[in-house]
Amino acid sequence: MSMKKRIALGVFLGSGVLIAMCALIFYLDPSIMEKTYIPYVPVGVAFSGLITYMVASSGKARDDVSREPAVSETGEVQVEEEEAKEEEAVDECQVEAHEEVSDLAGARRAVVTLLSMLQKEGRFVDFLEEDLDAYSDEQVGAAAREVHKGCRGVLNELFSLAPVIEAEEGSTLELEEDFDKARIELVGRVQGLPPFRGVLRHGGWRYTRFDMPHGAPEAEEVISRAEVEVV
Repeated sequence: MSMKKRIALGVFLGSGVLIAMCALIFYLDPSIMEKTYIPYVPVGVAFSGLITYMVASSGKARDDVSREPAVSETGEVQVEEEEAKEEEAVDECQVEAHEEVSDLAGARRAVVTLLSMLQKEGRFVDFLEEDLDAYSDEQVGAAAREVHKGCRGVLNELFSLAPVIEAEEGSTLELEEDFDKARIELVGRVQGLPPFRGVLRHGGWRYTRFDMPHGAPEAEEVISRAEVEVV
């Protein structure tokens, strides 16, 4: 209730009480009509003002009491909502970070496993890490044959391969404006804008099947375990 309405209610109640007091006095002492009643007027007005003040104050107090919990409750709700949003954002960041770490760890394991298989079947890492200057071309060629055989077996086990461009190397090609740059690399004298006319130097490779390698060593950084012959 507004302050104006509370004051009006107080005045109304105070006036009613004043009239009731006057009626009671006249009823108890009818001769009072012959006397002056002016002294009673200030008392009635003061009593009416007291009632008006009490009504207005009690209404204000009720409003303050009822308003404080609402403000407090609203503030608590807002704080809880903000905290919930912050926790949700933190959870999302943690999930994304965990997914990125998991993806990175999975990719690392796949690479290590592939190198491990190439090393096991073709001694690929040994061949690349060997100083070939100390060997003749015949010796290198003989070793390369074994490496080629083992590594090709691993490749065929994990992948099915096909050329990116199925055309004979050395043939002439026309590349339109919308050629796929992710599949075709331009080399040589590249000037201006497409279309281009060129010679196929390498058909590229793409896989049509890929089986994720499994069975990496337990230690992620280990590509090939050391071999110890027991004597």
